[in-house]
Formats: sequence, structure tokens, C-alpha cells
Amino acid sequence: MVYPFPILHRPRLGARIVTRSYVRRYIKGLYHEMNDWIEINRLRCSQLLLYSTMYAEDYMTQFLDDLLVAIYRNIIDKENVIIYDNVSLTVKLLGRYCKPLGYQELLISAIRNEVAAFYSFTQNGATKTFGLLFYGAIELMPTTVDICYKVEGIMNDFIKAVDEILLDGLDIDLAGYLMDTLDVMVEGLLKKKAEGLDDIHRFTAPYLRPILIMAIRCLGVFYAFKINGKEDPENITKSKAKVFRVMDALTELSEHPEENYFKAQLPSIMTEYFSSLNMGQLGTFAVQSDKWRLYYALFELMTPELLRIEVTPTDPSNPIYRRAPKPEPINHDYTPGDWDDYHDRGPNLGRGPTPTEEKSIEAPATEEPATQEPATEKKTTEEPATEEPTKDKEIRFRDVEDEGEDLDELPVVCTLTDEEKKKIDEFKQENKERRVKE
Repeated sequence: MVYPFPILHRPRLGARIVTRSYVRRYIKGLYHEMNDWIEINRLRCSQLLLYSTMYAEDYMTQFLDDLLVAIYRNIIDKENVIIYDNVSLTVKLLGRYCKPLGYQELLISAIRNEVAAFYSFTQNGATKTFGLLFYGAIELMPTTVDICYKVEGIMNDFIKAVDEILLDGLDIDLAGYLMDTLDVMVEGLLKKKAEGLDDIHRFTAPYLRPILIMAIRCLGVFYAFKINGKEDPENITKSKAKVFRVMDALTELSEHPEENYFKAQLPSIMTEYFSSLNMGQLGTFAVQSDKWRLYYALFELMTPELLRIEVTPTDPSNPIYRRAPKPEPINHDYTPGDWDDYHDRGPNLGRGPTPTEEKSIEAPATEEPATQEPATEKKTTEEPATEEPTKDKEIRFRDVEDEGEDLDELPVVCTLTDEEKKKIDEFKQENKERRVKE
């Protein structure tokens, strides 16, 4: 265990008890001083908080609800290196002395942006804080003790929160803080493996693949500058180096350190994220979407050897081009007599009306040559009559196209006798029966 200068070993019991009796009196004032705009005040506050944590140890658990929120803002501020180092070491000491159950709910809720969400730094700061707390939690564990009983619960909640909340909304800043966390976590796990911790592989086995996915997704975000043809800034270059360092550490933590872990997981990753997509979904990828970033990062990591790896689709008998959505067949046949569907030519074209929906054509009630309301039926291709209804009576036609009617011409019969009207009705009935049979 390494303590900050000038402390060389754990403080004596009497000093720790005296500090605990006084820390409650000034701890709330530290919350405000840590966010002061005067840099020297924040520097002194960070030093006081560091040594108070060193002496109070697990007594600080009762102050974590407000203390963590104050830490989130300073943990992502690297303008003053001394302040950053003091706050980082303070967080490691909190993870070392406080049980994970004391801060698990507070930290995971902040990562999900459910606690103190009105601050812009809460989610980023909580993401970076998790790695330091995790490092401190496993730092002093004996090699003969099972690591799962202490950090398995908070590790599961962290993986779930990142997968559900962070990965789909990664930006450059958040991806950088997530990589800082992953880098510190794998560093602590490698340290415990070097010390000979029992069952380290059993603990890390379920988390290696999610950590690999997080690293690749972050790398896809860092490639945004390269996609746009720009040179990577210094912080992006450092973050990329952390990605490759984490991937190498995953190989050492796996059950088969002699085999590259990324190479072993690549076929399953490609199958999980891309082989089940159809052509329509593949065409909707935007250049800066999360799926496109993952796709770009994977192929940037591939070597000529990895490009020859066979990726088995979800269903080999049903490849991607066969899973493309097919248009529904539409019947464009037109049957004469589709009276009611004449103006609805989209979905109902070719269906035609039912016989019960047809309306009979009635002769005008009056004999005056008044304007008759046109019938709602459409004129068929056949002639309206095959025989002359009358020889000595004149039938005249008028054009009603300009009057808003759908029919070009409408016969108007004037001064017909009862016998002539009867013949016309019989002809209409025969014509209607013939259309129904057709």
C-alpha cells in the first residue's frame, strides 16, 4: 500500500479516532470549497479531503451521497494536475475503505443520469469515478479470498448500465472517460493476477466480452477525426493507445493467454451485430451512427489474416439478400362495371361493387325538360340500348361535362308515354342482370 508523502504507513488508532470526531464539523464546507472558482482554494480543499479520508477510513461512508457529487466535477478537470491527483487518490481510498454496497446505488444511478442530472458533469464524472473505486475495492483483497463476494454485484450493475445507457449515446468526451475507467479496471485485475489471486479467471470470464465491446465502440468514436479527414488531437491519440492496451490486457486475463482474445471473439461479434440485418437495415446506417462506428472500428482492427475469417450468418440457408423485404403484390386488373371504386383506384382497384350495392336508374318523375340530376354510375363501354325505345319521339343529348358531372353525356328523355317508359325499364333490368353474370 502506497500513501502520499509524508505518510509512510497507516495512521495510529488514536489519530484516526480523533480525526473522525472532527471530520463531521467541516466535511460539508468541503463540498462548496471544491467547486470554488479560486484555484488555490480548491487545491487546499483537495489536500484536506485526501488526508481526512486517509484517517477517517470507512467513517466516510455516511458522507458519500453529497461527497460523490462534489467529486464528479473535479475528477474530470485536469487543468491542475495536483488537484486531479489528490482527488483521484481520494477516490481510490474511498473504494479501499468503504464497502461497495455503500456507494453502489449512488454511483450506478449517476451513471444512468438519474441522480443530480441537472449537472452536466454528473454522468461523465460518475463513469470515470467507477474505475478508481473498483481499483481501490480490490487493491487490498487477500489472494486467498474470493473476489466475487465483494465486487460482483457492482460490476454487474455497471456493465448493464453502460450497455443500456452509455454505448448508444457515446460522444468523444464520454468515450474518453469510459476508456479511462476500463484502463484502470484492467490494471487492477492484472495486478491481482500477478499477486496470485485465486479464481481470477472465474471472475473475469463473464466480463471480458462486454469490456471488449465497450473498447471497440469507444474506438469507433475516436475514429471520427479520421473519417472526416482530420488529424487526431493529442487526447484522442492517448485514448486510442488505452484501447489497444485494454485489448492486450483482456488477452492476458482470458483463460487462453496464448491466443489473441479479439481474434477469438471477432466472428461472434460480426454475427451478433451484422449478420441478422437485412438489406434495408444496412442501407440506413448513417456515417456517424453507432453501428457504422462499430463497423468501421472492427475493420480498422482487422489484419489480412483476420479478414479471411469466415463469419457464419444466423441462418446459412437464408442469406442477407434473401431477407430483404419484398413488396406486396397489387392487383391492377380493371373489370368493367367497377362503379363504386372508380374514384378509389389505389387499394380498391379491380374489386368491383357487390350486387346489393347497385342502385337502379329511375326515370325522371316530371315530364318537364328540367335539368335532371345525373346518375352516380359510370357509363359502361357497351351501348346504353340495342334497340330504339321509340321512333316518333325525339331523344336529345346534352353535354354536362362543364357542370361538374363525371359522365360526358347524359340522355334526357322528354314526353314519353307509359308504354315507352315500360320498355326502357325492361331494357335497364336486362342490362343489369347481364352485368352481374359477367
